[in-house]
This record gives sequence, C-alpha cells and structure tokens, in this order.
Amino acid sequence: LEIDNTELLHMLESRESLKAKVEEAIAVLQAHQATRDDRPLVTTVGSLNLTWPMYGIHNGTYEGQYFSITRTCSVDTGLFVLYHAYKAGSDSFRNLFKNDIRNVFIALRETFEYVESHGWTVARLHWLKRHQLLDTKTHDEKYDLLNTLNKIVFDYVKPMQEFDIKSECICTACPKRVRKYSSVDITLRKIDNKYPNYIDSFENDSMGTCGTNLGPDEPQNYPEEYSVDEKYPVTDIKTNNTQIVKRYICQAPRTIYKQYLKYISPFIIISVETNEPLMEELPDPLSIGQHEYKLSAGITNTHSHFTAIIKANDGSYVCFDDMNSKGCFPYDASEKFNGLTINQYLSNDEL
Repeated sequence: LEIDNTELLHMLESRESLKAKVEEAIAVLQAHQATRDDRPLVTTVGSLNLTWPMYGIHNGTYEGQYFSITRTCSVDTGLFVLYHAYKAGSDSFRNLFKNDIRNVFIALRETFEYVESHGWTVARLHWLKRHQLLDTKTHDEKYDLLNTLNKIVFDYVKPMQEFDIKSECICTACPKRVRKYSSVDITLRKIDNKYPNYIDSFENDSMGTCGTNLGPDEPQNYPEEYSVDEKYPVTDIKTNNTQIVKRYICQAPRTIYKQYLKYISPFIIISVETNEPLMEELPDPLSIGQHEYKLSAGITNTHSHFTAIIKANDGSYVCFDDMNSKGCFPYDASEKFNGLTINQYLSNDEL
C-alpha cells in the first residue's frame, strides 16, 4: 500500500486509522484475487442476484488506458444503489431511462449497460471519465477519489429532479415582486414529530416574509412593512470581497407557490431532516406532487467510508459495503443512517 511515514505514525496513534488501512489492504487482496479468477462478484438483494463493485480499481483498462484508483467507495456505493433500483424496477420504470432530454439519463443508461456488458471496472471508469472526475494522480501514480458521494455521483443525478420555485410578494411596489429560480434539492421534514408521506412544498402553497433588498436609502411611501438591516452582507462579484452594509428589507408577506417536477424522474435523491434517522421511520411510498416513489436506499458515511442500507422488493433490508467480501449482508432497519435517501419512481403497473 506504499504507506509514507506521516500516515504510518498516524496509524500507530489511531486505532480507527489502522483499522481502515487493514480493511483497505484486505479489499486490495480480494480485488486482486477476483481479477485473477476473472469472474464477477455476485451478491443477493431480496430475489435479485447482482454483480457489484469491490473497493479499489487496480490497473483497470478503459479506452486503451490503464487506471489505478483508491478510495472508490463513493462511486461504488452511489452507482450500486442506483443499479439495484434499476434492476428491481419494472420494464415501465426502465423505459424512463430512454429519455434523452437531459444528459443524466444518457449517462446512467450507458453506465448500466457497461455493468452488464463489460463489468463494474469499465462501468465505473466510464462514469468517472465522462464527468471528468479523474484529474490528478497521487505520488504513487494512483487516483484518489476521497470526496463526498454527492460530488462523485449524486450531483450528476439530481438534474433529473429539477423543479422551479416561484413566489410572489403582495406588495405592488416590491422591486422583485415575482421571483423564479430552479432547484434540485428536496428535503423531507418532520411534521408533528413524524415524517409525512409527502413533500409539503409539492402539495401546497405556503407563506413567508419577502426579504427583498430595497437598497441603502429608506423607502418613501412604501405601501407595506419594511425593516432595516445594519449588517447586510454584499459581495462584489469581481473581487469576491464581502462588505457589511446597511440595507432596507421588504417585510411584506410572500406566497411560495406549489412546486412541480419538470420530468418524470426515475430517482429522487432526498435529504432527510434531523441527524441519523431510522430507516423504519421513513414513509414508503412517498408522494412528490402527482408521483409516487418507494424507498430504495439510505446512505451511511462512517469516517469518510460510504455504505448503503438497501430496501429489497420483499421488504427486507441489506447493507452494501464495497469492502465486505459478500457485498451485501442482512441489516437491522431499526439502526440509524446519515440522512440521505434514494427513492425509486413507482410506475402505473407497480402502484
């Protein structure tokens, strides 16, 4: 593993660091053995037998080039949970990926096709090269994927769940009476200490305070309430410097209109409010506007190692860990996870 002196000293002082390095060494040996055997690794999720990606890529070939990559758990876990949902869905569900309106549909479809035709090494390299995620090699001529799962996988998947947020201030003099911008971020929040089976912003209009910047001078004859903020941050786009200035702020009521997904998204990536909820607490299915989504997986991050809790079609739970020799193993749904879920679209023939 070519451990330098600084890392070695840290391992001697930290049992967690030592344990992680031992697990990495085991994964390297297992991957090497799998390469020698030249047979795909297979794991079981419910009634499905699926090939799965083991931690690390060692002299993998793609488009005539060789790649060695360490700390691949982000791409392994992110793509595997999406692939499981793809295989667990109906033909109608898989047909959603034939949509070329956004690049993400093409990228996922090609990646899944590579899994089945060339195996996980080529599929992962295709994803990483397509999204220009292999930039700089380490001193030992390897690529290091130490990063968040969002940055490696989910940020490229979320555009399929794009929606507009439109709001309107009741004040006719407000300089930004109507606002509209796009977002891909969806959060499930508790209501009365329980997670609802819907996302409220996709069901109802809501009211809030406007908050529009009215400028440095006090408004004259402004028809609605306003306040003064003595510590309003203003950033210069050219210099990126931020100054604290005085600004007047519109305090009129603002209506935030009900939201709608722009596309029928096969997957919805959702942030779950509160730290470390339980899988069994989460609604299944979950309504997002006129669409229904079933719970497919939850993501866990332990000391920068990503694993997943996957819910199979038969209702059982398994944990996926690219460092475990079995790939997937039984999991207790009463245990906690880190609060990011993957939800799978329920087509009409599955409802």
